[in-house]
Amino acid sequence: MWASDPEAIPAAPGTYALVLRLDRPRPFTVGALGSFVLQRGRYLYLGSARGPGGLAARLAHHRRPPARPHWHVDYLRVAGARPVAVGWMEGAARRECAWAQGALALPGAEAPIPRFGASDCRCLTHLLFLSAAGEGMETPQAVLEALARRLGISLTCVLL
Repeated sequence: MWASDPEAIPAAPGTYALVLRLDRPRPFTVGALGSFVLQRGRYLYLGSARGPGGLAARLAHHRRPPARPHWHVDYLRVAGARPVAVGWMEGAARRECAWAQGALALPGAEAPIPRFGASDCRCLTHLLFLSAAGEGMETPQAVLEALARRLGISLTCVLL
């Protein structure tokens, strides 16, 4: 289901899939993970929001340019990646690892930075580069819909 306004994001705990766009290749450093060069294109970050303000607070944080990086995805924002869409599911269940695993099976999905966003779990990564923009994944909407189909779930989504 698609919402028309980012204000529709609830202040409840949940799991989210954030689609980001990087307009040009960028070198950047992510804390202890090291230095990398990111390709121009579309990225998918899988995360959770269980703290105060839930999904609304976490995703508002991700939409603002970070003054000082806190989470791994903040480093991506500092490098110039901008959020373009988000899909979420409310609930306290820990789903981001299953979502990250399932997202690796999306057409053209690559793990550009091992352990990105996965410092508190055993996942390969929670950040995917989507290199197959021409394989049914041309838009942020198509990415989130493909993820929902792959996982067999229903997401509420909004363009940012």
